[in-house]
Amino acid sequence: MTDSPYVLLDDSLTPAGRSLLYTDPERVVAAYAPDEVAGALDQVEAGLAQGLHAAGFFAYELGYCLEPKLRRLVPEGRRVPLLW
Repeated sequence: MTDSPYVLLDDSLTPAGRSLLYTDPERVVAAYAPDEVAGALDQVEAGLAQGLHAAGFFAYELGYCLEPKLRRLVPEGRRVPLLW
């Protein structure tokens, strides 16, 4: 096992399924708090515009951050990123 971040996307549910392993990231973008989400998404968009790939996850609660009326529903003290 490595200490470097990686993302494994595995599609083994279909006969033609394949796996993708992303290693050695150019950078890691993460947002732990609602006020970090917009900047993190901007960083991802900028990387995509430069021809980079993005692999990671969006937490369910990230949706609350995208609608101002729902931001208060993001649990305080969460330890898992809203996006990574």
